[in-house]
Amino acid sequence: MKKILSFLLILTLAIGILPGLAEGDLVQLPRNETLSYFGLAWGTASSYNPLEAGGNVGMGIGGGRFLVYESLYMYNMLTNENEPLIAESAAVLSEDGTRYTVKLKENVTFNDGTPCLAKDVKFSYDVHDTTKFADIVTPSPDIFTYIKEVVVVDDYTLMNAYRGGWLPRKIVDIPALDATRNWRNWQADTTEISAIEAYENRLGIRLKVKAAFTSARLMGGAAILIGTGDTDLAKPLDPARIGLGGLKYATVLHKRHLYASEIENDPASPFFGKPAMWTLNPGGMTPTEIHASRMVILSGADVIDPGMAATTYGWGDSVLLAMFEAIRNMDATSANVASLVFEAKVDTVGIPDFMRKLGDVNYSAQMLKRWALAETGKGIKDHSKIAAFVAAVRNADESL
Repeated sequence: MKKILSFLLILTLAIGILPGLAEGDLVQLPRNETLSYFGLAWGTASSYNPLEAGGNVGMGIGGGRFLVYESLYMYNMLTNENEPLIAESAAVLSEDGTRYTVKLKENVTFNDGTPCLAKDVKFSYDVHDTTKFADIVTPSPDIFTYIKEVVVVDDYTLMNAYRGGWLPRKIVDIPALDATRNWRNWQADTTEISAIEAYENRLGIRLKVKAAFTSARLMGGAAILIGTGDTDLAKPLDPARIGLGGLKYATVLHKRHLYASEIENDPASPFFGKPAMWTLNPGGMTPTEIHASRMVILSGADVIDPGMAATTYGWGDSVLLAMFEAIRNMDATSANVASLVFEAKVDTVGIPDFMRKLGDVNYSAQMLKRWALAETGKGIKDHSKIAAFVAAVRNADESL
């Protein structure tokens, strides 16, 4: 069973009074670690499985389940609104009105510290499919009256699609390759051009721009850190202080390592409405604050209003997001077409007096065996098995 979601603490369930205690003997438990949870209609709760349809647990609006099992949204009766709980923002409805996109908050974990990912949310819906998990839970199939399917489009899904499909790879790679293929032409003295190109080659600028561009298109964003040797990266970069040889390195930073930590609210700032400060946290290292002026930020598909979009603030969308369903449909169609290749050949066979012969039970059985072998032969791809198959067909033909 899936682990219980908990952001702040592990709640101990204390139901009623422990057996064997005399009336008036109260059990003293830490109040900040205790949750009393009762069944409906004065009955005993028969299950604390949040996916159980008949557990006799107060799962209705306003119930205590939100203290134990966090869901995507929580209904606020005072405002008559669904407020994000583990969702980052309101669900975004597609233009055709058939799809909602929900972005999960960053760093959501189960009570044991395991990351809560989009695939875990998908499981919570799929578990109600009566054909899959009836042995785990009493499903509520009515949910699929309103939801056709839940599709995970997280970073792992995007990466797997990119690595495993030729079409997603071309969609992501070709614009990045075209943008850096011819690079650029310098209008300067030949000696100066040679020096500039040697400097760029030493730092690998061209390859790093291509890598950052590719990552931004796939994941929705990437950055190139301008390394000048400064120790305090939280201060703005002053380009006037960078002289010859002042650029020490250029490092590609991926979206999963960078988080917007401060949004610029000054309309006069060039970073207005965008992160003025970023936090670099690659894991296993002390987080580092980096001013936006020290990075070249590359975004994926544009997001018109980041405050309303289900995306991480400061980044765009993956270019695959809008066409993900079309790619899935194309893959399914290709697979179906491939399966029909072996059925493309139409066999026309003439047998004299065929209908009369079918009246013979033995003849009918032999004929069915013969054509079953023929159908099997269409699917044989291993040439080493063809000889044995031909011999079987010959024997069947001789018996007809």
